[in-house]
Amino acid sequence: MKVLVSYIDDNHITATALICDSAITRCKDPFFVPDGREWQALVLRGVVIDRLGKGISSRFADRYYSQCLSAAHPFATNIPDQDAYRWGRDGALIVSPPSDASQIVSDKRELLNNLIAEYSSSMTLKTGDMILMAEPGSILIEPKSYNIDIPPSNGFPRFTLKIR
Repeated sequence: MKVLVSYIDDNHITATALICDSAITRCKDPFFVPDGREWQALVLRGVVIDRLGKGISSRFADRYYSQCLSAAHPFATNIPDQDAYRWGRDGALIVSPPSDASQIVSDKRELLNNLIAEYSSSMTLKTGDMILMAEPGSILIEPKSYNIDIPPSNGFPRFTLKIR
């Protein structure tokens, strides 16, 4: 399984990250914040691919997913070389349970379809792969025990991030 994360600005991809599946944690599992670190969480929204495909046209891309999800990517802001550490650790991506993708609003659906078309032009998308888009803004995580509610947005589900 692959997880592709796109950073999007004005409907253009500015950066892409490929994440290994060992970095994924389900939202029901707690995330432990180490002492002495300042943390933020980037909110991601996306879909789960449910068919094998390569060279998919954006016109037909919505046939390749039926579930959407929300995710959070917690990362430390006070690590000197954070980019090298950011995506390579376990628990780097906390995902919600998937929900029905028919509720996604049309502009986000079009953006996802374009991402699927672009990714499938250079690699085969397989069942279980995730295509995620980063939403602008981050959430500051204070180093104490509480829960953060990630609200629903544009048809994507809400979920609660458990911080310990």
